[in-house]
Amino acid sequence: MISPRITIGLATFNDWEGVWATVQSVFLHNDWDSPNDVEVIIVDTSPPGSEHRRLVQGLSAQHGGRVKYLSLEGVVGTTLPRDTIFQHASAPTVVVMDCHVMCPPNTLKRAMEWFEANPDTPHLYHGPMFYDSLTNYAVQVSDQFRGHMWGTWARVRQSPNGVVFTVEGEEVTDEERTRAKTGLTYRNHLTLALLPESETASWPRIPWEGHEAALEAQGFKSLGGDLDDPPFEICGMGMGLWAVRKDAWLGFAPGCTAFGGEEMSIHYKYRQAGHKVFCLPFLRWNHRFGRVGGAPYPIPVTGKIRNYMLWSKHLGNPRCPNGELLQDRIMLHFHSTITPDQ
Repeated sequence: MISPRITIGLATFNDWEGVWATVQSVFLHNDWDSPNDVEVIIVDTSPPGSEHRRLVQGLSAQHGGRVKYLSLEGVVGTTLPRDTIFQHASAPTVVVMDCHVMCPPNTLKRAMEWFEANPDTPHLYHGPMFYDSLTNYAVQVSDQFRGHMWGTWARVRQSPNGVVFTVEGEEVTDEERTRAKTGLTYRNHLTLALLPESETASWPRIPWEGHEAALEAQGFKSLGGDLDDPPFEICGMGMGLWAVRKDAWLGFAPGCTAFGGEEMSIHYKYRQAGHKVFCLPFLRWNHRFGRVGGAPYPIPVTGKIRNYMLWSKHLGNPRCPNGELLQDRIMLHFHSTITPDQ
């Protein structure tokens, strides 16, 4: 049997509609050279007897050997299912997607070809996440806490003289509010605030309102907007889609369940190993955030705290760019934002 050239992996829980759209898009919207180029792996944690499970199993069967169906009954969360994808992947390149994500035509085929042209890369790769307007997008999450999550959507820009930076405060965060109250200050290591004065003295002083259009008018480029832009390094990214060589996958922190903890933590792990995290501008994806009735599973704050603490231990409780220990920073955020009903 001919081995596939790329594996597309999905984890799902009671989301038949999302799985259907994503899997069909993989096959309909990529001009694969051969039916054997791609395999899809679905890791299903839906409960036994679920109608979602039955329909996903049926879809997998209709696609035959191109789609592998794996059941992980009783598992809560995406950490173990996503690690399981790598255990069963047959291809040297693996793209992991949420089961409610779609990409523009031939995006996944281009990813396959890009990794084949870079067969030894040890790095972790993401792409721009496009909102439902299909015009606005984010290329990274910045090193900030908000709403019990580590990372806030942001763009990366390049000045006319080539300086790459992130504008701090693209999204106001709980962490910033907390530190303002306590008199502490925090600056992202990729922000405009820490760039040398020699680089920024001549930059325009632009009001926050309307700053994106004003920056572009002054020649400041938003990276990732052009498909053929070269890869550029990012702080981290939402885990709705990422790509990596199977042999270069470093794995999540063991023991994590429920929701939260993966973003930024896995990116720290790659940097600790001497690797990098990049945005591939052509690797565009659109994520379905809305869902009738909301998420079909609980997202307890206690689960997020537990995952972050497990990750902190797994990473050796590293110091963040502002000098704080990661565990102290996690506890400061959750202590200041948890309400009695949570």
